[in-house]
Amino acid sequence: MNRSYHQRQHLPLHRLCHYHQQLPRQLHHHHQLQEPLPQLRHHHQQPPPPHQPRHHRQLQGLLLQLRLQQPHDQQQQQPHHHQQQPLVNNPWICSNMTVLQQKDMPGNDMSNQQSVNYTQCCILCLSMSGCRGFVWGWPNNTDSFQQSHCWLKNILVAPISNAQFTCAHF
Repeated sequence: MNRSYHQRQHLPLHRLCHYHQQLPRQLHHHHQLQEPLPQLRHHHQQPPPPHQPRHHRQLQGLLLQLRLQQPHDQQQQQPHHHQQQPLVNNPWICSNMTVLQQKDMPGNDMSNQQSVNYTQCCILCLSMSGCRGFVWGWPNNTDSFQQSHCWLKNILVAPISNAQFTCAHF
């Protein structure tokens, strides 16, 4: 029996009570499945902060829908070997140079400067044409001349072990 839209909207009171009684049972059943009823999903979504642009809110909604569509066991399983993230705040990063701790590259100095930290030494090398690497003396170096000293290199030699230096090169 096809009812018109108007007739469907005005259900008798006993039918409304039947739907109302069935709703908790349906909700309980769907909570066991870890997914809300499709018509109730919007109640589980947190409204986005009002300061976000509209396209951000749309993107968040799409991501939430995709997450809700995944089986529950896939949402919690995340492979550990794929979670490596770059170290953004690693103080030893200098462009794409290879950094070697406790190593020195003696000779072939194109320039040197004292009283600089590692980051300043890196910037000096990156800003100087022809610099292929640098050596930085640690601040606690036993030789005061080598403390916080930066040597810029235009020719690279094989690094040697030296406990109070860090070298970096392209």
